[in-house]
Parts: sequence; structure tokens; C-alpha cells
Amino acid sequence: MMVASWVLALAPTLAAAATTSSNGCDLSVDDVVSAVQRAEAIDGTMVPTLVEEGEDSLAALPTSTPGGNATAGTLTNFLPMLSVSGLGGGLLGNDVTEDDENLSFEYNQPLGTASAGVLKLRADLARNPAPFGPLLEGVPETDRDAFRTEASDQLDIGDDVTFSISYSVGQGEYFGKRSVDSYERVFRNILQTVDTSAYQSAQRQFLTELGRAQQADPDITSKTSIAEYSVPEENKADLCRLAQEFRQQVRNLDQAEDLLLERSMFDKLISNSPQLLLSVALNEKDVLAGPDEVSGKVTFEWGFRTSIAALERFAGDCGNACAEKYFEYIEENRDAIEAGDRVKFEAEYVDIDDFDYSDALGNLSVQKPGSEKFIASIAYGRMLPSSAIERARLDLEFKHEDVRGDPDRNDRTIGTLTLSKRLEAGGWTIPFTIVYSNKPEFVQDESDDRVSAHIGIKWERQPN
Repeated sequence: MMVASWVLALAPTLAAAATTSSNGCDLSVDDVVSAVQRAEAIDGTMVPTLVEEGEDSLAALPTSTPGGNATAGTLTNFLPMLSVSGLGGGLLGNDVTEDDENLSFEYNQPLGTASAGVLKLRADLARNPAPFGPLLEGVPETDRDAFRTEASDQLDIGDDVTFSISYSVGQGEYFGKRSVDSYERVFRNILQTVDTSAYQSAQRQFLTELGRAQQADPDITSKTSIAEYSVPEENKADLCRLAQEFRQQVRNLDQAEDLLLERSMFDKLISNSPQLLLSVALNEKDVLAGPDEVSGKVTFEWGFRTSIAALERFAGDCGNACAEKYFEYIEENRDAIEAGDRVKFEAEYVDIDDFDYSDALGNLSVQKPGSEKFIASIAYGRMLPSSAIERARLDLEFKHEDVRGDPDRNDRTIGTLTLSKRLEAGGWTIPFTIVYSNKPEFVQDESDDRVSAHIGIKWERQPN
């Protein structure tokens, strides 16, 4: 439909038809030219630009927080290729969890290279490892403070490190972060089903009738209204009617274009897709920081109003109705899509190694058998209204730790509230979090602190 140059060549003729007439025909030459160009773009040239814009808008969405007991989150983000995050304490109270001050590094397998699910590799480093609580309890009280100070001085950022691998299962019909190519295909298919046939027909009829009028009256380019054309009255009426119809189709095309250009809604559907995650982790510690741990967990994140099936049904065998159904779905669920409501259910098993410490002089020896810990958590999160805080997300999580085989550790419940604010540029996110624990981790800990507050920062780099 490469007719923009031809329409431009007819500009003088169209200008004559542009002036408002007694019959109410007020279609302008700019309307014609821009509408033709937009129709050509929707037929294909707009797609790569929208895909690129879509990647940018995905990168602008609020993302996952640094993680651990000190932050709540309902969105595990596999879109950035690299991320670095850190969380600090001391805003309120003392640390009430063992990973309140982490430095984290993540690498995500590029989605375009994943045939099924995708992998996330993560390393968490405790910035200020603390001596193991039961080890301190084994030191005579008169020497405990001095031992704590000496042990803390010996521990550094490499003495409490957790390595983890997470796999997002991608074969499910209702969950999984499929490849970016899959989402681009869906979006392209929706674009291609925009029905421009009515517009093309109205344009063709209008221009054909205008050409006939010019053959009958070569001087119409100098006339300011259809009423002045030296053509039969019925031809004037037909020309006006066709101009009106063409203008209505231009309005329809504008409406379709507006919805398609609202690419961020489609990206929010992608971001909010449900996920099933399988994760394993190894926590390696210096003996002063405690025993090593191995854990495995299953996580299911459910995003409201969207799924792989919800997106792909707009690119199925629905013909020209695909785009119409997509537009209807967006309009019916606009508020819910903007909110990005999301819940998370998680079950984790932790195997804690035996602990055996003896100092070089043999004056102190502390042994503890290994133990187990079962953790269940539930979380809910959503975007905040832009009228309150733009590009910000609030997540609330509760988890319960059930310890088996270690009388020195408490069964306890932890509640975490996290506000994540995405900055406008640079891939930066600022999380602010408040943590409440009904009990300390260790029975011997007599601290009265049950609440702590933290602020952190996260930087992400999107794939090229």
C-alpha cells in the first residue's frame, strides 16, 4: 500500500476538498497524508520500532528487590542480563534476620536463548558476617565480649557467601517466562490483524471520485469548496459522502494506532506473567560464622489477569478479530493490569551441617549436630497508583521457620514490608524495607529488637 507519494502529489487537489463546504465535508489534506502513512506503518514498518520501545518500557517497570529475609518480593525478574544490589541496615533497631546486609550479584540467561525455561545465577555476600551465636555461648562469659570482637575482626565479606541457581519453568500453558521472541511474535501478530481494509476501501473510493471530479472540472484545485466544483450535484453529494466515510475510517485508524502505541500495557502483561521456580542454594561460611547450609525451594508466583494463554489467544486463529479482542481485553482489565497484583507461595527446605570448632590452643571446643529447617511463605504485592508514587511497588510477605533438631534455634515468624521505587533512568531501583520477627533466630539471644528498617539500591543492565 505504498501510496503516500501519490497522495502527496495530489496535495493541491486534496487541498481544494479540504475546505469546509455547505455539505460539511472538512477532510484536510494532512488527514489524508498522515492516515495513509500510518496505515503503511501498521502494515509492518511500525513493528520493529514498537518492539524496541517495548524492551525499553519493560526495563522501566519496577523489578525484584535484593532478596533474602530482609526484603519482600512477589516478582522474580529474568529480564535483566546483569544486576547488582545491596541492602544496608541501621535505620531502625538492630538486624533481626541473618541476611539483613547483603551484597548480591545476578546473571540471567538471555530469554532469547532459552528453548524452555530460563536460569538465574546468583551470589549473595554478607557484608558484615557475625560470629555464630552458639559458638559465642560456648565461650566463658568473662571472655565473651573479647572473643566476639576478635572473631568479628577476622570475618570479612567473603566468609558468608550463598550461591544459588533458579530455574523458571517455561513449558506450562499458564506460567513461565518464554523467550522475548515469543512475545514479539504475539505482538507482531496482533499488529498484523489490525483491519485496514475498510480504511483502504474508503480511501480508494474517495480518491477515485475526486479524480473524476478533476476530470470534469480541471480548475477544482483553485476552488475553495466542493460546492464550487463544476460537476453534477449528485457527484458533489457522492464526493462529500465518501469524504465523510474516509474521515470516519481515519478516526478508527487513529484509535487502533493509539492502542497499539500503548505498548506499555502489553509489557505489563508480560512482566506480570505467572512463574513456577525451582531453586537450589549453597551457603558456605567460615567456621567462625557458623555451619554450611544447603537448601532447595519451590516458588509459584501468580499474576492476576494475565498468563501465556491470555496473551497467545490474541495471536491465534481469530483473523482480523484478534486485534479487536486484544483491545477489548486491555480496556476491560486496564485497572488490574496497571495494578499488577501478584501473589507468591513458597516452600523451602534447609539442611544445616554439623558444627565443629576448636581453637588452636585447644582451650575452646564447640560441637553441634546438624539440623533441618522448613520455611513456608506467602506474599502479596502490587504497583502503587501513579498519583501516589510513580513506578513504585509495594510487597508484603510473611514466612514461618520451623526448625528440627536444634534446640538453640527458635521457630519463628517474620513479616516484611518493602517499597521499591524505580528511578526514571539508568536501571536503578531503591528498596525501603521494614522487617518484624516475633523471635530472634537463636534462643540465647536476649535482644528485645523485633523490628528493623533498611534501605538499599539495585542496578540492572538489560541485554543488548
